[in-house]
Amino acid sequence: LLTHESVAARRAAIEDLSKYVHMGNPKVVEVLISFADDENECLRHSALVALQKAALYKALTARLADENQLVASAAITALAKAAHHGNESATKISLDCLECLDDQPNMVKHAAITCAKDLPPRHRERICSALEPRLQDDFIIRDA
Repeated sequence: LLTHESVAARRAAIEDLSKYVHMGNPKVVEVLISFADDENECLRHSALVALQKAALYKALTARLADENQLVASAAITALAKAAHHGNESATKISLDCLECLDDQPNMVKHAAITCAKDLPPRHRERICSALEPRLQDDFIIRDA
C-alpha cells in the first residue's frame, strides 16, 4: 500500500507502520523518514506524527523549515513533547525555535508558543526572553 496511487491508502499504510516504529525496526524507520520528505503534505504530516513516537530528531528538525505550515507545526509539537519527557536535544532545538520566530508564519508561531508549556521549567528565563517579543503578536497569544 505504500506505493499505491491513492494518497489515502498510503497515509493509512503509514499510520499502520506508526504502530511499530517505537520498536526501532530500521526498515520501518527508513520508510517513515522517506515519507517525511514526500512531496505530498498529508503524507509528510503522517510520517512526522509516526516519527515522533520514535523520537527521530534528525527527521523532525529537517521538517522545521518545511514550506507547509502544518508539517512544520507538527515537527515543533513532536520536539516539544520529546523535550517534556527529558530529551535534552529536543529541548535545545525547541528553545532555538522559540528564539527564531520573527519571520515564521502565524501557524508556526502559534505551535511554538503553545509548545513552550511543555519545555522543562528550568528554562523558564530563556523561554520568557524568547516570548517577550511575541507580546505584540496578540492574535497568536490570544489563541494560545
